[in-house]
Order: sequence, then structure tokens, then C-alpha cells
Amino acid sequence: MNWTVNHRLQQPAKAPPPPPPPPPPPPPPRKEVDDAVRQPKLHDNKADAPPPERYVQHEVQRGETMTEISHRYQTNVPMLEAANPQIANPDEIEIGQKVNVPIGAGYGTEPTRDVAEPGQTLTDMAREHPGVSARDIARANRADLPHGSRVQPGQELWIPAQKPATPLEQKVQATDQAQAALDRAQQAYDELPPDTHPATRQEVYQGVQEAKGKLTGAVREELDVRAKQVVAPEGTWANDEDRYAAAGAQLKERYQADAGATQQLDAALDGLAHERHQTRLQGQANAIVDKARNAGDAQQQMASLNESLQAATPEVREAVTRSQGYRDLLQGAADWATEPLAGGDAREAESNHGMPQAASTIAAERLEQLTQGLPPELAADLTDKAMPTIEAFNSSFKTHYPTLHSPFQGPGFQSLMTVLDRGMGTPQGQANLQKLAGHDVWDLVAMHEHVAQGGRPAYALAWADAHGVDRSAVERDMHDAIQTHMGRVDGVAKEYAAHTSELAWLIANHGNAMTPEQLEKAIEDYTQAKGEDWKNEADRLKAELVKSGSALAKQFSDLNPDADGAELAKQMLDNPTTQMAFEAALQENPELLEGPQGKKLADFFSSPAVQAKLANQGRKLLNVMATAQLKHTVLDKIGDLDPNNPASVANAKQALANLKDSSFAKLLGLSSKEMDEVVEALENTIPKAGESADEIAARVSLLDEKLGGMKGLDGSTVAGQLFRVAGLGLSGVGFVASVGKTINDPSIQNGLQTIISAAGLGNQGSELLVALGKVDENSTLGKLGSKAAGKLLGVLGASMEVWNMGKSFANGDIPSGILYGTGAAGGLLATFGAGSLAGPIGIGLVLVSAIGLGVWESIKEANKHEPDQDGGVSTRFLKHAGITEDAARALNDQSGEGYNIMPLLNRYAEIKGLNLDNPQQQAKFIEWINAMTPEQLAILRNNLHRTADKIEGDWSQFNATADTDRFAVPDISNRPHFTRSGGRAADSVAQLEAQLQVLGIPLLAP
Repeated sequence: MNWTVNHRLQQPAKAPPPPPPPPPPPPPPRKEVDDAVRQPKLHDNKADAPPPERYVQHEVQRGETMTEISHRYQTNVPMLEAANPQIANPDEIEIGQKVNVPIGAGYGTEPTRDVAEPGQTLTDMAREHPGVSARDIARANRADLPHGSRVQPGQELWIPAQKPATPLEQKVQATDQAQAALDRAQQAYDELPPDTHPATRQEVYQGVQEAKGKLTGAVREELDVRAKQVVAPEGTWANDEDRYAAAGAQLKERYQADAGATQQLDAALDGLAHERHQTRLQGQANAIVDKARNAGDAQQQMASLNESLQAATPEVREAVTRSQGYRDLLQGAADWATEPLAGGDAREAESNHGMPQAASTIAAERLEQLTQGLPPELAADLTDKAMPTIEAFNSSFKTHYPTLHSPFQGPGFQSLMTVLDRGMGTPQGQANLQKLAGHDVWDLVAMHEHVAQGGRPAYALAWADAHGVDRSAVERDMHDAIQTHMGRVDGVAKEYAAHTSELAWLIANHGNAMTPEQLEKAIEDYTQAKGEDWKNEADRLKAELVKSGSALAKQFSDLNPDADGAELAKQMLDNPTTQMAFEAALQENPELLEGPQGKKLADFFSSPAVQAKLANQGRKLLNVMATAQLKHTVLDKIGDLDPNNPASVANAKQALANLKDSSFAKLLGLSSKEMDEVVEALENTIPKAGESADEIAARVSLLDEKLGGMKGLDGSTVAGQLFRVAGLGLSGVGFVASVGKTINDPSIQNGLQTIISAAGLGNQGSELLVALGKVDENSTLGKLGSKAAGKLLGVLGASMEVWNMGKSFANGDIPSGILYGTGAAGGLLATFGAGSLAGPIGIGLVLVSAIGLGVWESIKEANKHEPDQDGGVSTRFLKHAGITEDAARALNDQSGEGYNIMPLLNRYAEIKGLNLDNPQQQAKFIEWINAMTPEQLAILRNNLHRTADKIEGDWSQFNATADTDRFAVPDISNRPHFTRSGGRAADSVAQLEAQLQVLGIPLLAP
């Protein structure tokens, strides 16, 4: 016991509790803060604000903040801070602390208390206190409303006192009242008994619609006020719609606990957003029309209108064409064009112009001037405005001049046909054509000349149908006219080919000895030496070729395949120049394959009658058409596909959906169901975010498997290859875009090799890999933009076109491998060189290949490329490969048949395993040539000339070994005299190397 007591006595005493913190200082007396609360900055910079009428002291409760107190008393935090200098930190007020609140005009107001009844919302409570909104009550009781605006029955809340409403508050009250009225109207409608008389139900329903209209009006006015006051999160708004969206979010905030009201407001806000959008569109449309109206005369007005429409978005273009201003503008232009027709009175027109047909010619020429350069829709709309006067004039003419057949003759008729052609492919354009044909406006001779110059035969056929004329006779005449046009196309193509024939020869014979960079520089130097006039002429000829080829495509789309149209198509394809013009037009203007125009063209060339006549040529042409459309529809549209960007992925899917167009499926012989399956399989090749090259390759492999299981789509068919290339475009672009590296990065190359190998493209897959390796940032093939994805798309597109060119001309007029090589090189240059000198040159090279101008039989023409005959052009071109001038001069000495030996030396290097596109390996080859003495090189050249003449320039016949090796190789060694004299051909690499040993020239090492 003692021990226990003593033990307790030894324990240390407990520390006394800390003293309570001192109470916060009380508010200062009124007079000490009057000056502070009267500061101008607290009263909209008024310098003479009166003092408050009085102060009340608010006792801080749990959870309250200075912001909540300011809302409760309808003042602001800066005012409370000024009235309470004893509060050091307004964010840290204490429970029980007294806060001075100034009361009076320009200051705060005292709140009242109210109790929530069962079922009441803050909106309901606000309705009982005019001048106070639900938001005011919520902000004044934030500490007691942890769930926003949700209140409990019996809950006592502070109600801010009514004060003069600001303009915004007035709009808020109006919105609240309109929303409450809609609630009541909707409730009345919902509570109607099932047997309510229909008239009564309709009356109540009409009340709901009127209430919705009033709510929309109130929301519109509140939004307009809020949009002026809302503050952007980053200082400025990107556009008005973002500003209004923020204002709308503020408006809805006070209704967040009322699902029904929120839904009603969403409907009103969506409707207003659409209304603002339409207003903006109409404003932009009005601006375009006003600009055109003030541009000058009728021609200048149409030019301005067209320029603005081309730059506008589709929505704005639609708004313009819907507007009365647009219609008035076109009517004014049409009135100017038809002014010579005297309002349709042929007698008055004769009085004014000497004869009525003179007036019609002037009017038609004016219409032709106005519609020049206009898109089909605009040209058709303008023509439609002129049609009533033309129809009236035609009727008046036939009444007063019954012995004359038609008011439009000769040049006037041709101008009118040109105007109709410009609107073709549109519903209005077709209507214009039918109207005029129905009025029997006709001139057979002028119609024939119109088509012979590239015009469309559609009007002639419509006229024949409208008047019961023998259609077959009209068709025969139109076919004759189209044949005349094809002759003109042939002339343009040959002129273009002749213009670029020298460069074609240089590229075919010397280009393969160069790296892509060297070839780029060689072409650039050549064109610079030729001068700007030569370049401009190449541009002009290219444009003329594409224009005439496009006209040819439109003519065929009007023909009847079951008549003589099939024979006409065969004539077109039998001539390499017209075929090339047609294909160049499709590649340059793939829009020819879209819409009604594209469908008619596809219908014609895929019809059984035409396919039976064209046989293999027809199938190849369909492949070319499908290639152009796939490249335009998918590869040119997917851009920088980024799997991490939903909008980018959606854009790619939309591009694929466009493939479902019936004309495209028809070109490939697929049903709609099969086309849907292909599109679905292609969509699956789009990479997901974060996928590796192996994962993407697995997707491409599934595409290969899917296509392989569909008839006509395995890897050996053109259709199957095209879809696999499209899959590569989607998967490969997605891969390189997501990795974000250059296409020359080894990891990119390896990844793409994995993906391409999975596509099942066989040899063409290998060609793609080689092509990708050739792409250098600074080369012609690299000028596709700074991003690797763009380069991949360019390689894919070029490969598609070159494969088709090869197939198109494989059985045509290609006298040797040189010409095919020229065509392939031209195809790549035409595709990759868009926007550079190589673009127009490329198409010219393909033409050279097509019509065989690269190897002329004449010795005179063959010798013109020798150093002393061409002013040193061929020598300068070959020096870009790194060959010395002496060696270049020696190599450019031509044989009797006109063949240059550089392609044969390139073939030797290729067989030895050198890739001349690789700078290091190409340099080794050039060093081997430059190391030869002039005597050695001259003898080797003479021997190889004999080889070239023997195989007629077909370098594919020169291989590693030949059947003659067993006796020719020993004979070369045993009888070296023939080799040293330059009179011995080499049939193979084995024989060539035997000659090199005789001449003391080292063998080319791999």
C-alpha cells in the first residue's frame, strides 16, 4: 500500500491545458470604416458616394465564407473587407466572429428567413420572392446546401432582400417565369384524360408550343446579355459560339437539380445555336453576293462570285445558292447576256441587229463568256435564268420566220452548246438541255464541229429523241466527230512527246546510272538550260493534253455502249497517244469519275458490249479508272491519319465510306454487298492508338486473308492489289504519323517493311520497299511535304500508277525496254514531282514511252545525241552521275542502231549486285568507269554497241550467263584480237567479263 502510494506520489503532474485563443477583435466603430467603404473603386469609381445608412453585425456560422455572406447581404467581398480591417485574412474567418455589413443604397440589404415546404425547389421558393432568383438563394446559403440547389422539407434558408434588378437579373426573372409557364402548360397537357375531345387536346397542345416559343425568346434575351459579360478562361474567345456556349452553361447552372427544366432549356439552347449558325451562314452568304454585285460588269460579277464560292465552305456555298441575292445576281447577268434578244421578240431583235440570227449569236457568245471557268452547278443556274428569254425568242422566231429552221446557227449554236456542256452532270444542266432540245433548236453542221472540237454529243442525242429523228444516223455522225477529236488529241500528244523526247532519251539511257538526287539535279540543270520558254511550253502542252483527254472522257460518258460506241472506244485504246491522254485526264481530274458523270463513264466502259469489244484492253482501262478513283477517294483524303485523334480517324472512315459509290464497285465488278465487306475490312486496318508495327501488320494480314477469300480479290488481281495498297496507306500512314519520325529512320523502315510484307503483294510489295528506300528529303521523290506519312502516300500512289502504266502498255507499242523504263520513270516523276519541273515533264516521258519516240529508226535521229551533235547536252547530263567529261563523251558515242551503252553497263552493275540508287554503291560503279583509260573505254563501248544492236535495246536479254558461254568465253581468251578491235559482242556477263580481262579492265566488284 505504501509502495503504491509512494509510487503515485512520484509520478509527474499533468500539464495544464493550453489557454483558449483570444477572441477575434470586434469590428471597429462605424465612423472608423465609413471612409474605407466609400472608396470610389467600390462604387463604380464615383468620388462622392454617401456613407452607409447603418451597419449590421453578422455572426459567422460553421462553414460560412465571406463570399457566401456577401451574397446573402447582396454586397461583395471587397466591400466587406473594407468594412472589417480587423480581419487579416478573409479566407480564414472564425465561427462566432462578428462581421460588419454596411447597409443602404449602394451597399448591402438585410436578408429574411423562409422555410422550404414539401416538394418545393429553390425555383419555387424564388417565385414567392419577386426580384430574387433561385441562384440568389443558393449562393446565399451555400454552407447549408451541400448538394447544390437541392433542399429538404422544413429547411430554413436565408432569402436575400429584393433590390432593383440589373438588366441581367431582369432577363433571369423572365427566363424563370417562362420556364415555369412551360412547366404548367406541359403538366396540363400530360394530365388530359384519354377521352379528351381532339379539339381540346389540340388547343392545350398549342399552349405548350406557345410556351416553348416564349421560353426560347426569354433564353435568347438572357443569352445575349450574358454573352456580353461572360469572361473567357484564357483572356479571349476563339469564336462567338464558344462565348454563347459558356453563357448557356451559366444559364443552366441554376436549374441543375431540375431534370425537366434542364431538358427544356437544352432544347431551347440547341435551337438558338442552330439559329445563330444559320444567321452567320446567311451573313457570310450575303457578303459574298454583295462583293460580287460590286465587282463591276456581269463578267466580273460572275468571276467574283465563282472565286468566293470556291473558297467558301460547303455550308456557306449552300446558303449562297439558297439566297434571293444569288438568284437576283444571276438574273442580272442572264439579262445582260440575253439583252440582244429583245425580251424574246425576234422582230425587234432583227430591227436592232440587222437580222435575228445575228442577235442570237451575240447572246450565245455572251453566255459563253459568262460561264467560262464556272463550276457546273453555277453555269447551269446561270443558264437557267436565261432560258425563258431564249425559249420566247425561239417561239417568236419560228412564228415570224417560218422558212428558217432555227434561230441559233453556226457559231451561235456552237456557243450555246458550249454553255450547255458546262452545266452537264447537274440536274439543272440536264433540265436546260432537255428544254432546248424540245424547242427544236438545231444545226447539224455546227453540232458536228462542236463535238469534233471536244464538245459533248449529249444534246444531239436528246434532240433526236425529242423529235423522232433516226437516232442511229445522229449517233454515226457524232462518232465521226469524236474520231476527228481523237485525231486532234493525237496531235497534241505527239507534240508534247516531241517537246520532251530529248529529255526522255537522256533519262532512259543515263538516268539509271544516277542516284535519285543526281537525277533530280540533272533534270533541274537541263530545264534551266532550256529556259523558261521551254518550261512554259511543257506546262501548256500538259494542260492541253489533260483538257483534251477530259473532253474525250465526257464524250464517252454520253455514248450508247450498244451502238458503235464500243468500236469507238477500241479505236481510242488502240492508239497509245489517245489512250495516254485519256488516262492522264483521269489521273489529273479524278472528279471525272464522281457523281452522275462518273456513273455514266463507268456504265459505258463496264458494259458487256464494250468489254466484249475491248477484251483485255478494256479490263486494263477499268483498272486504271479504279486506281485513279481509289487514289483520289482514299489515299489523297486520309492525310496525316493519327490513331490518337478521333477526328482524324473519323475522316479516314468517311473517305472509305465514299468507296461504296456504285460507279467504283462497277469498275471492279463488285456487288454492293461485296463492296461493303471490303470497306469494313479496310476500316479494320486503321491502327489503334499505341499499336506496334507488328500489331498493325497483323491487321494488314487480316485484310489480305479477307480479300483472298473473295472472288477476284486475291493478290494476283489488280482489284486485290488496289485494296491492299489502300490498306497499306491506312495502316502505314497511321504508323509513321504516330511514331513521328522521318521515313528514312531505320525503325520506320523496319516497321514499314513488316507491314508491307504482311499485305500479300508479292513482287509489288518488294517494289514498294525499294521505292521507300529511294525517298530522300531533298530529292524529287522526297518533295512531298515534311512528314513521313505524306511520303508514304506518295510512294503508294506512284506505285499504283506505274503498275497500271506497265500493264497498260505491256502489249502495246513499246519497241524496247528503254521505252518502258522511260514510262516508269515518267510515271514516278509525274506523281512525285507535282508542283515542280518534274511534274509536267513526267507525263511527257510517259507519252514518249507510249508512242515510241524514244528510239527512232533514223540513224540521223540516233546520232543527234552524240557529243558533237547535241551541243554537249548528253555529256553534261551524264556528268551528273559523277562520270568524267572524257568518259561521258566516249560513252555517248552512239552505235549504228542508235543505242547508248549506259543502260547495258547499268544492267551489268545490277547483275553484279549493286544498287545504283544507293550513293555508296553508285559511287563504286562510277569509280570503276572513270578508272578505265580512254582507249579501254572506247574499245569496250564498241563491243557493247554490237551487243545492244544484237538484242535491239532489250536489256532484259542480257543476263549473267548465256547458252553460247561454253564456246564464246574460251574463244574470247583464245582470240583476243576480235575483242581488242571492238568487233566482238558479249551475250552475257560471263562473256563481258572475259572481254574485260582481255582489255586489262578489272571486274566490277559487288
